[in-house]
Amino acid sequence: MKGLDSKKKSRLIFYICGVAWPVIQFIVFYVFVNFNSILLSFRNFDIQSGYSFAGIDNFKRVFSEIATQPFLKTAFKNTFLIFGISIVSMFAMLIMSYYLYKKHLFSGIFKVMLFLPSIIPGIALVICYKYFVEVGVPKIWEEVFNISIQGLLSNPNTKLITILFFNVWFGVGSSFLLFSGAMSGISDSIIEAATLDGVTAMQEFGYIVFPMIFPTFATFFITSFATLFTNQMSVFSFYGAQADYSVYTIGYYLYKSVQTATMDKYPYLSAFGLVLTVIIIPICLLTKKALDKFGPATI
Repeated sequence: MKGLDSKKKSRLIFYICGVAWPVIQFIVFYVFVNFNSILLSFRNFDIQSGYSFAGIDNFKRVFSEIATQPFLKTAFKNTFLIFGISIVSMFAMLIMSYYLYKKHLFSGIFKVMLFLPSIIPGIALVICYKYFVEVGVPKIWEEVFNISIQGLLSNPNTKLITILFFNVWFGVGSSFLLFSGAMSGISDSIIEAATLDGVTAMQEFGYIVFPMIFPTFATFFITSFATLFTNQMSVFSFYGAQADYSVYTIGYYLYKSVQTATMDKYPYLSAFGLVLTVIIIPICLLTKKALDKFGPATI
């Protein structure tokens, strides 16, 4: 700090104090934890001898179980299913956000309906939704059609679609908030000039609104890929650790396995997580590169 006056020294000290804590947290809770997980994936644990080097045995086991275990195949299928639905719902929310941005009919009511699930705590929403589909829907069905049916989460034929619907409904709030917030930042003079030029609603959305909010859309889109294998589809909130294999996702499988794991299973789970990381990182990078190159913001 030689050569600095007292004012600059004070600013430097303030900056160091402000940055030090998040940097320490990043090193301890991200760098150290992930580095330790990588090391753990190449080890085995024995209760008598402790940890020992295992080479790539854990990775062989991961690929072997992915290829042979039916519940893992189902988990991957459900993972990609919820991912596909989330992408479709993202585009739907983009259109809905534009509808609300233009303040069309019932836009205020739709805002409340779409954003309400994000205000209510997740576990409270799960309890209410679970009671409705398990008790309310069968009661309504019996009163209206005089037919007794199982609760939708108890019925093997409806439990998956019921959970998927919950995730779509619960997940629209965040995308709506981001997209509508980005649209509200568009200058009114740009929209007025386009209106005077006689653009249609589709042209306004395609050539003005969407390109101007494209960075927000691209960030949200890439984040969806990044969370592909960690999304447990709220299954744990509905079923705890007793969920049926038919509603498994990879995120739920890993979450449940870590919750109930013993020391000897941690190396396998670390290897599993590392394999998924190696798969998803290049997908995210390629997706970002493609969006940067071909996105409307570059036109």
